[in-house]
Amino acid sequence: MITQKLVKEFFDYNPTTGALFRKERDLKWFPSKATWKMWNKRFANQELDRKNDKGYKRVFIEGVDYPLHRIIWLWMTGVFPENQIDHINQNKTDNKWENLREVKNSENCKNQKLRSTNKTGIIGTHKLPSGNIRASITVNGLRIKLGTYTSLEEARLVRKTAEQKYGFHKNHGSNISQ
Repeated sequence: MITQKLVKEFFDYNPTTGALFRKERDLKWFPSKATWKMWNKRFANQELDRKNDKGYKRVFIEGVDYPLHRIIWLWMTGVFPENQIDHINQNKTDNKWENLREVKNSENCKNQKLRSTNKTGIIGTHKLPSGNIRASITVNGLRIKLGTYTSLEEARLVRKTAEQKYGFHKNHGSNISQ
């Protein structure tokens, strides 16, 4: 398992900007002096910004691909996160320390941004063929029907009230990261 000691030997992190940089590596990590010199010349002091197909920044350490936000959590706390790391502002690339929190999956689901496929512009609502709006909310994997309404505003208010009741994050359903 990766350790904080190793992560701090390999990287520098700026909690204010969220940037993680490669440090110069010691010769002990390389098979030859030539490889060591080449690696440090090419990679040392560079910010890590490689993204996966889901938009999260990633890093390879000792042949293992890690999400950058989990490495940052280890760098800051000394503990590899047991649960998920939530980007509070919903921006997958914003790794400022103040924007990260460790949460269980059920809590992370309470801070989702509005999906691009949403047609009403309000999370947890969809338009029926009749023109009415149906509202629902999912809590701990259980879908709760909130009713059918004649106006989108009425459905939005019912949905927001349910979000407050079930402890959803204030950013849930927003597009603040865009």
